[in-house]
Amino acid sequence: MKKFMKACTLSLAALGALTFFQTEGAHAAAQPKEPVIAKAPIMNKVITVNRTLPVGSSIAVSLPASQIHVSGATYAIQLDQTAPNFTWIRAVQRGSVTVSYYNSLGELVINYITVR
Repeated sequence: MKKFMKACTLSLAALGALTFFQTEGAHAAAQPKEPVIAKAPIMNKVITVNRTLPVGSSIAVSLPASQIHVSGATYAIQLDQTAPNFTWIRAVQRGSVTVSYYNSLGELVINYITVR
């Protein structure tokens, strides 16, 4: 009987030790970990386009004319806003013009236009 009691005591101690280590491991695993997310640096993109247009041709832009910046030989093109958010860039004379604007993704679009 003593051997039986000793065996029961040892088995209960072993079972308790296993339960203790299992709960400790489960407790550590149950703690929420902060997700590691690699974030790319925020950079503004610039898109450059070189275009050669013959006199009389045009380019459509889905922006109001007030959001389009024109520099260079501004006499070479004409901006015609036909709707609240739609503008035609028409080539009217020979010259080089830089037309820039921000698109819907927030990217700066620079058009280097040569009118021939």
